[in-house]
Amino acid sequence: MESSLFAKMIVLQVELSDDPTVIKEYIDYHDNIWPEIVTDLKARPIGRMRIYNLGNRLVMLLEVGQDFDLKEGIHIQPPNKKVAEWGALMGSLLNKLDSGEYDEWTEMNKVWDTEKHFSSEKNTSLVVP
Repeated sequence: MESSLFAKMIVLQVELSDDPTVIKEYIDYHDNIWPEIVTDLKARPIGRMRIYNLGNRLVMLLEVGQDFDLKEGIHIQPPNKKVAEWGALMGSLLNKLDSGEYDEWTEMNKVWDTEKHFSSEKNTSLVVP
């Protein structure tokens, strides 16, 4: 798929349980992600997904098409058995809130973007090696 088809960036955040063992477990699962998850993300379609962490804070970057609606979920709905199992497993590693519920991936608001300040006309002297 061409990256130009995926014109929208969605950024989400969530907190894992603040336990180094749980954080490592989450990372280890993603180092060996189940093939059914990758197949599902491609079919949704997700152009590219990246997850970063700082301690127990996770940030997800989703590159998706302009028509992608996050309200429909990241995975195909209803999820197949393996995707549902993965979701339950990853959900169990998230931070438990005072309400007793687990934290959920939440979309972040964009604060600033260089796009309206950078343009090829203004930066003709900028050379990237």
